[in-house]
Amino acid sequence: MTIDLWTLERRLWIEGTDAFAELMDIEAVMVFPEPIGILFDGDILSEMDVAARWDEIEMSRKVDRRRDALVILNYVAQARRGDGTSYRAMCTSVWQQMDVGYRIVSHHQTPTKAEIEHPDIDRPKSKRRVSDDDDMESAGSGRASSGG
Repeated sequence: MTIDLWTLERRLWIEGTDAFAELMDIEAVMVFPEPIGILFDGDILSEMDVAARWDEIEMSRKVDRRRDALVILNYVAQARRGDGTSYRAMCTSVWQQMDVGYRIVSHHQTPTKAEIEHPDIDRPKSKRRVSDDDDMESAGSGRASSGG
């Protein structure tokens, strides 16, 4: 069976607490911009319970890497709410294959406000930078398999 971890990642942005309860490892650690900061154990679900959810999420510059039972997802998220609020961040999530399926064990967000307000600023280009048009098939290992 093939698991699309990008779809599971999207669910965490859109669905909120129920998705986190279903897909998160009980020992997960997550890092969000201040004032939230570093969360672990029950603090993650408590925070997701009060956090407003996003209505739309676009993921670009997607790269995934598989290492044994771990899959690392890296991407730029552009999220929007119906009230016009938007948020852009560089994100990394680590998913681990377990007996019960894949569970997210770590997530980190780095906001990129400057990229929203100043998209035309020249920035040094990395030799291995993934463009907005690239996706996980061309940049990473493709879909993760849940067994084999």
